[in-house]
Amino acid sequence: MECYGTIYFKVDSSDSPLVGLVKERADSEYDLSVDDQEYGHGFMSMWFIGGGSTGDGIKGLMRELNVAGSKFVKGSVSGDEEPWCVLFSVDDGKVSAYEFGDGIYEYLSECDEEDISRSEELKEAHEKGPKEFFESKLNGWKEGIEALNTDHVTTVVEMIIDASEDMI
Repeated sequence: MECYGTIYFKVDSSDSPLVGLVKERADSEYDLSVDDQEYGHGFMSMWFIGGGSTGDGIKGLMRELNVAGSKFVKGSVSGDEEPWCVLFSVDDGKVSAYEFGDGIYEYLSECDEEDISRSEELKEAHEKGPKEFFESKLNGWKEGIEALNTDHVTTVVEMIIDASEDMI
C-alpha cells in the first residue's frame, strides 16, 4: 500500500536548517521520499510518499522538528486505497492524532441508542451527521495553516463524508 504524508512547519525561509533536517531524516530514518515542497506565508509544506509506515515517519519527523525548535507543526497521512486519513498536530511537545474514516458511521448504522450514549464521540457523530462532524474536526486542524495548500487532505475528507453519508 502506498501512503502519502504532509508536514507543515513554521520556518523563517526555505533554506532553513530545519528543511535540511527533515529531508535528511525522511530518507535515512523513515524511508520516505520527498515528493514536493513549497515555502510560503512563513511555513514550509513538504509532501512525502512512503509505504505502510508513513504515519510513523510523519510522527517521527514532527517530533524531531519540535525538539529542534519548531513549535508549530502539523501533518497528515492518507492512503491510496479506501478513503482514510490521520491528522497530526504537536501540542505541548506531544504529537496528537485524529483518524478520519467511515468506520464510525458504519458502527453507528449497526448500534442502538444505549451504545451511542456510552461515547461522547459517537454522540457527537450521531447528532451532527458526517458533513458537520468531519468538517468541524478538519477545520480545527487547519487553524493556523488556512493560507497553505491543504487540498489533498480536504479531498480525502470529502470522500470520507460521502462514504459515511451512504451508510446512514
